[in-house]
Formats: sequence, C-alpha cells, structure tokens
Amino acid sequence: MKKLSKQEALEILPLVVDNEATESEKVAFFQYIQQDTEIRKQYESMLFIKQLLKTKYSPDQAPDYLKKKISGMINDLKSDSDEDKNSDIQSGSSPSNVSIPGAKESSKTEDENGKGKINTILKPARYLIAASVIFFFSLVTIELLEKTSSNGLYSVPYDIEEVALSHFNTGSHVSSSIASFQPASIEHASEIIEDEMAHNLRMPTISGAELRSVYYTTFADGFTTPVLEFYQSGIEETVHIFAFRIDDLEKKRNMERDPEAVKLCNTYEDYHVKDIEGKHVVSWKWGDYWYTAVSNHNGNDLIALLEPSNPYWNNDSDGW
Repeated sequence: MKKLSKQEALEILPLVVDNEATESEKVAFFQYIQQDTEIRKQYESMLFIKQLLKTKYSPDQAPDYLKKKISGMINDLKSDSDEDKNSDIQSGSSPSNVSIPGAKESSKTEDENGKGKINTILKPARYLIAASVIFFFSLVTIELLEKTSSNGLYSVPYDIEEVALSHFNTGSHVSSSIASFQPASIEHASEIIEDEMAHNLRMPTISGAELRSVYYTTFADGFTTPVLEFYQSGIEETVHIFAFRIDDLEKKRNMERDPEAVKLCNTYEDYHVKDIEGKHVVSWKWGDYWYTAVSNHNGNDLIALLEPSNPYWNNDSDGW
C-alpha cells in the first residue's frame, strides 16, 4: 500500500473525520499519523470540535435573516463572476469590430483593458485571501480548544456511545492502538488485559463468535481503555466491545455515559440500546466495569448472544 505524504494526509483528513474516506484511505491515514504527531493532533482536534458541536448544539433550521444574507452573498459572487466574463469577452474583441477614431481613444481602450486584466487577477486573489484568513482562525480556534481542554479550563463532555460508534466506523481505535494482541482463548485474553493493561474486567463471550483481537487504545482526550474484537465468521461481521472502569470514567469527568443507560443498568440482566444514525450502540454494567458494544447488529439481537465468561465470578462490588 502506498504511504501517504504529509500533504496527502492533510487532504484526506476532513474525509476521515466525516467518515467519507474509502477504507484504503482510512488505513493509510491512520498508519501515517502514528509517525506524525502534528497531523494526529489536528485529527483529534477536529474530532473534538465535531463532538463539541454535536453535544452543545442541536440541529435546527437557519433563521430567515441568515438565509437572506447567505443568498445575497452568493448573488454578489455570481455578479462578480458575470462581470469578469463580460470583461474577458470585451477585452478579447476583434479589432475589426471596434471603432478606433484616433490614437487617444486607442490609448484609453488599452488602459481599460489593463484595468480589466488587473481586476480579473485581483478578484480571485481577494477570495483566496479571505479563505486563508478563515482557515487561519479555524486553526487558532482548534489550538485554543485543545489547550483549554488539556489544561482543564474548559473540558468538552465526550458521549462515550458517540465516540465508540465513531471509532467503529473509522477503525481509528484499531489503526492507532497503543498495543494489540491475538489471544488464544478468553482466559488468555483475560490474562493479557490484567498483566499488560492493568484491568481486571469480567470477560464477555458472544455465541457463534471468536475473540479475535484485544486492543489497548486511546479512546478520547488521552483516556485509554481495552477493546475486544469478536468475529463472526459465518456472516463476516465484527463486534467491538469497549470496557471502561467506572471509577476511571468518574475521575475523568468529561467522559459521559448516556443518562438513561446509567439509570437503567443496575443488575446483571440490565442493558440499554441507543440508536445513533441507524446504528445500535449497546451498554451494560458488570461489576466495576461499564461495557459499550458497537456492531452492525440490532442491539437486542446482540444482547441475546452475549454472556459473561463466568457469570458467578466473585467481585467485592456486587458479589456476583
């Protein structure tokens, strides 16, 4: 696979953030940002802003005054474009169609043509400068938000269901994982998670699926957590389960679980299904850990296939 240059990574960055890049572009991009911290920070900052907008502002119709203002700006740009075209046509007229009574008028025509050419050059430059200014302030805003978040002056709340779905759609938690393992069994995976990641979680199993990989990944804003990847060979589907230590979530503060899910999930049998853009994100609580699963399945169907590897495993928090 072709390795990306920095310029190519910058060009597909918005496509990756909006989940519009091809699978090969995503893989190449996430491989590249493992070596380029600057582009990786830009990617994380753009995700941060997107999450901020989705969290703080709900979709709504633009007010009439704003629609009229935007329409006016578009019409102004269109008028400028039409003037440029007319100027080009006039400056390119054949001498046989132009009356030249004297040298003085000829000189005037040359001056007007010169001005027309200057205007033709300056107008696109004006738009380019305006676009550059907007881009500059966008980068400044991203940097400011990133600094204020990391310093604790302002911290955007991350909806863990939304972030988990974004990781599942883009594969970012896999491509940029801190470590990955291919366990030989559920027991082996449990040992890896305990020894390598310092997590002692209750391992889930999925009927008809094998635990193919275990990842230790950065979930959001420097927050790390284990991820379990199950593979259903019969239908060629994967299920990704993010396991969060509840105490860590509460200490982090800006990692927010769906309030309805928190309210509902109290016992071993409880679970919550959240529909996000047609995808079901399933959450449940086992002991000291909160689990969030993302797949292409209906959430209720997925829960029907799910069991803890040892439902009677003892834990001081609830005695299961």
